[in-house]
Amino acid sequence: MLNWGEVETKAVASGLLDGPEGKLHEAVDRGLWSYGGPLGEAKYRDEKEVRAYWKAWDTQYTDWAKTLDPLNKYWFLPEKLWRAPEFGEPIRQYLIHDIPFRYRLPEATQAAKDRAKKVAEGVGGEDRKIFDMLGHAHGPGDIRAFIEHGGYLKAAPEPGTVEFRTEVEAAKVKWAGCDVGTPFDAYRVLGPVITAAYQEWQSELAAQAKARTAIVQAQIQSVRHMRSATDAMVKASGQAWVADAVLQWQKYQNDRRKAKQEVPDASVFRQADAILKDARGKADAEAKRAEQAATAAKGEGAKVAAAQDEAAKAADAIGAPRGRGLEYAQQAAQVARASVAATEAAAKSARTASHATNATVKDSKTLAALAETQAHAVQAEYHRAAAQEAAAQAKAAADSAGRQAAEAKGAMEKAEAAKATAEKAETTARDAAKDASEKRTVAERERDNAKKYRADADAQRNRAAGADKRAQEQRTRAAEALDRARGAGSTAAEKAGAAEDAEDRASQARHDAEVAEQRKAAAQARSKALEAAAAAAQGTEAAKDARSAADEAKADAADATDAASKARHEADEATSAAVASREDAIKATGAAQRSRAASDAAASDAATTRSALATAHAAAAEAIEASEQAARNVRTAEKEAKKAAEAAETARKEAESARSEARQANVTSAEATGHAHATAQAAAAARDSAAEVARPAALAIGLGGPYQEKDSSAGLSVIVGQTSQPLAEQQAAAAQAKAEEAARAAKEARELAVKAAKDAKLAAEAAAAAAEDAARAARYLAETRTYAARAKAAAEAAQRAEANTNRYNEQANKDAYLANAAAGTAESEASAARSSADEAEKDAGSARKAAHAAEGDASAARGVAERADEYATAAEDSASHARDEAKKASDAATRAEADERARLEAERKKAMEAGNFPVPGGGGPDLGTDDEAILLKACGQTCVDDFREARRAASMSVVDWVRENGGEILLEVLGVNNVKRCLGERHIGSCLWGLVDAAGWFTLIAKIKPIGKAIYRVATGISGFFEKAEWGRKTTDRMRRIVERAKAEKPAPEKPGTPGCPAVARSRRSYSVAFLPAGDPNPCTNKVTFPHKGTRAKLGSDGKYHLKEGDRNSKIDNPNDLGDTITDIDVIDGGVLWEEKTAVHPNIDPVSWAGKTVGKKLSVYIRARQYIKGYEKAPIGMWFVKSGTTPELRRQVELRLNEFRALHPDVDIRLRWTD
Repeated sequence: MLNWGEVETKAVASGLLDGPEGKLHEAVDRGLWSYGGPLGEAKYRDEKEVRAYWKAWDTQYTDWAKTLDPLNKYWFLPEKLWRAPEFGEPIRQYLIHDIPFRYRLPEATQAAKDRAKKVAEGVGGEDRKIFDMLGHAHGPGDIRAFIEHGGYLKAAPEPGTVEFRTEVEAAKVKWAGCDVGTPFDAYRVLGPVITAAYQEWQSELAAQAKARTAIVQAQIQSVRHMRSATDAMVKASGQAWVADAVLQWQKYQNDRRKAKQEVPDASVFRQADAILKDARGKADAEAKRAEQAATAAKGEGAKVAAAQDEAAKAADAIGAPRGRGLEYAQQAAQVARASVAATEAAAKSARTASHATNATVKDSKTLAALAETQAHAVQAEYHRAAAQEAAAQAKAAADSAGRQAAEAKGAMEKAEAAKATAEKAETTARDAAKDASEKRTVAERERDNAKKYRADADAQRNRAAGADKRAQEQRTRAAEALDRARGAGSTAAEKAGAAEDAEDRASQARHDAEVAEQRKAAAQARSKALEAAAAAAQGTEAAKDARSAADEAKADAADATDAASKARHEADEATSAAVASREDAIKATGAAQRSRAASDAAASDAATTRSALATAHAAAAEAIEASEQAARNVRTAEKEAKKAAEAAETARKEAESARSEARQANVTSAEATGHAHATAQAAAAARDSAAEVARPAALAIGLGGPYQEKDSSAGLSVIVGQTSQPLAEQQAAAAQAKAEEAARAAKEARELAVKAAKDAKLAAEAAAAAAEDAARAARYLAETRTYAARAKAAAEAAQRAEANTNRYNEQANKDAYLANAAAGTAESEASAARSSADEAEKDAGSARKAAHAAEGDASAARGVAERADEYATAAEDSASHARDEAKKASDAATRAEADERARLEAERKKAMEAGNFPVPGGGGPDLGTDDEAILLKACGQTCVDDFREARRAASMSVVDWVRENGGEILLEVLGVNNVKRCLGERHIGSCLWGLVDAAGWFTLIAKIKPIGKAIYRVATGISGFFEKAEWGRKTTDRMRRIVERAKAEKPAPEKPGTPGCPAVARSRRSYSVAFLPAGDPNPCTNKVTFPHKGTRAKLGSDGKYHLKEGDRNSKIDNPNDLGDTITDIDVIDGGVLWEEKTAVHPNIDPVSWAGKTVGKKLSVYIRARQYIKGYEKAPIGMWFVKSGTTPELRRQVELRLNEFRALHPDVDIRLRWTD
């Protein structure tokens, strides 16, 4: 514990070793590691001190960095100032880590162990067994004894013999080497030897106890001093680093100042100086502390030497070897001397750091002096440059003043020339103004004449205008009469055409009625007779209208003739006024021309005065400009002279400042040289003190090295010795660098001082030149002022001439203006007179044209009236003929109706007598499958459908029809045969009422009302029944003939445009369906032709429109009445007939639009599709072709569409939206 422990532990261990053995054993027994007992408590105190030391060590680094905080904010380089090197880091690491405590007995060398093993192998027997078992625990003394004795002693040497003494001394040597165990006694024979050796050893120890204590105490104190010196060394090194960091900062700021960059204010530089001063003081204080510790440590070393001498005397007194009795104090003495050497080395290193700090401070002052010298040199250079610049400005100002004098002289000459020009222009203007006044009087006189002639021309123009107006009124009257005559004539022509057309229609209807009579078609004959009667009535009415129109045309012609005569009279009046107006216009024009000539002469005079004024004005302006230029030259010369004087004064001041700066630069240069010398001295001191570190450092390493693994103080001595020398060398090198830097700075300062002196001399020369130029500028100023005065006088004279010229010019321009105004008025009056003449002539021409036109219209009206009379006569003739044709048609229809009634009565009577069918034989047999296919191929499904419907009509029982039409009561009351017989009579109702009379009214009184209703329905409906049955008979017969012809004839290929209709060999006349005679064979038996043009080009002779997929805008007229247009089919797409709509306008009312459009359009499509070949049952729909339909309109459309579907469940109705 004495060797291993720190200061407190060493002190307690030393006291225990010096005290009673019982306390030593007690302290050891209480433990070395559990912090129990005095040793444990001492160890705890040592650890606490180490922790505090560790914390203080870290704090001092932080304090160094904080010292530089005021400067760091002005340091902008990547390398920072505040990170100090880890001075003495090995020392810190050694102190904060415990040395492992390994208490070991001395061990024999490996060679001794190997020899002992060979001895044991050679001896064999029991010795070998014991050695093999326990030999590994033998210390060096036991190994030595085993080798010397050739095994373990088996017999004790005799007391008093040499062998006995040898064993006794060997035991004491063993214990003196800290091999504290009892010598190994395998055979228990060494008891007397050990007892004698122990007694002698205790006596030897007791004799040297005081010396041992003194040595240990001196070692403990030397360690304390070494610790103190080491701490001072590290802190002094830290202060040297702080000083160096400040110096680096100062140099960095000087560099920035040279580069014209921003630097902190003076207070920060003062802070830097204060930090430097503080660092130097602290470094010196730490060096002194270290030196004090070194002195104290040397005293402890002297104590160790004295104790060793005392111990040697004690050993000599008892005849013991010197030093053996010191035991553990021998190591303590050497470690103490190592600590003394380490303390000295740390003190020398700390003093080196102090010298290095001082060198840094001196270097800083040297650099500061250099900076001041640089500043003075720069200022001297600046003042030299400023003086030279001021001299250049003075020269430039003097040269400029000279130029101003020359320019002022030129301006004076220019002003005097302009004065002469202005006075000449004044004379010219005076003469021209007089003539302008005379010309103005002439212009105004002629103006008044032109006004008078213009008034006369206006009066004649008004006269002509009035006549023209009246002529135009008569021309309009004639034109209107002609229009009325033409309208009446057109009406007469139209009505004559209508009468002729009516005559043609009546004639055609009469012809058709006669043909119908011949064909026994009474109904058609009557229809044609009615057409003829209608045409005759229309013709008669048209003839009356034509005659009335002809009378109106005659009256209008007479009115037009009267208007033409009056228009001619007014035209003659307008012509006379136009001639008089032209004469006045000619006179007014002459007066205007004379006025204009006078005005032009006045204008010429005004132009002359304006020119003279311009000349005078320009001359005056030129004189003024020259005068002002001369004045400006004076002002400029004054400024330049002032500038020259100011520049000369500035040059003088700058020269004085340059001399002052040069003197100060010389002073600061000398200061820099002095500081550089001081820096060199500090560096030399650092070098010398660093050289002195080597010896004690080497001694500390040499003395402590053998024990550094066993003794903490020895280890610390070695570490301090190893650390102090590099630190000292580093500080010495840094101090030398500062000395060299200071030398360079001093040299530069001297060079700058020399340069500043040169700049001061140049500044003085520039000041002298500036003074000379200032005097020259003053002379030029005086000359400029003289020239400016003369120029001003000339300008004032020119201005007076300009003012007079301006007055003459104003008078001349006023006269010219008034003359021009008079001429303008005269020209305006003449122009107005000519315009009046022109207008009068236009009015006269217009009146003559109106008269001529009125005469033409009157002639035309008379021609129209004559033709209208002719049309009226022709219309009357056509109406008469139409009435004759209508009478003939009526007669033919009457005859045909009589024949038809007779035939029908006979057929019905015959049918009723023959059986139940309305026509003989009924509808005949139905078509077989093959015949139906032939009919379908021959003329399509329509023919097949017509056949079936016709057969049903012809085959329906009369009795069944009577029952269906409410006649069941007649069959029941009157009897079936009686009713059938009445149905065959001409007057069916009378016949049936006759049967009622025969049956007796009294018996039928209760049924008379239903009987009456039944008789009415049967009597009024039976004709239609028989007519439809007749149609059915004829239709079935025709269809059967189609089938028979198809069977008999060879099928011909179908031709385009006639699907389903075979070509037939025979030809026949093509009719428009509207004019096919009743009972004409089915069109499919004939070739389909397309007789129409234009919009009906696809209407075939079969009465169908032949359209195809993709057709657009197909107009559908009723084939039976072409004047009845049904609708247009917008497009056929996908087999659907589509009505296209957009319906995207934002103002559409959805409810109103859907209500009016949907049902209406779909209804006409249903009606139209029956006339479209192949699309008779096609779907129909509404297609909204544009996106953007409103949701509400969609809803309304769909609602109306669903309602329409409900009304037409058999029609496929579609709806398509584009979006």
